[in-house]
Amino acid sequence: MSYCRFSSDDWTCDVYVYEAAEGVCIDVASSRHVGVPKLPKFENTTDWWLKYQEQMKVVHEAELVKIGLSLDGKDFYGLTYQEAFDKLTEIKTVGYNVPEYVFIALQEDIDETDSQAPQV
Repeated sequence: MSYCRFSSDDWTCDVYVYEAAEGVCIDVASSRHVGVPKLPKFENTTDWWLKYQEQMKVVHEAELVKIGLSLDGKDFYGLTYQEAFDKLTEIKTVGYNVPEYVFIALQEDIDETDSQAPQV
């Protein structure tokens, strides 16, 4: 399961966060696409698909610019939910784009894991 990908939020996300057998993994981007238009909300799937295809054409032609921050290209593997939450907080503080919904989802996983832990 992925919490977010570089393509999340109309290609503005600077992290790829996902679960693997060894735990939560975070890949930090080293560059960003420039000039990718946001997709409007659509009720009609056909209209959305047409706009998405236009967006993807721009993505393939868009310039990639270096982010230039201290964690560019870094990877963090085998993290617990709490460690991932803390690392993403650090990553966001440094200046990378991390969607807020990732923190919400991780907090839910932290809460669920804590509620399933045996009481001592």
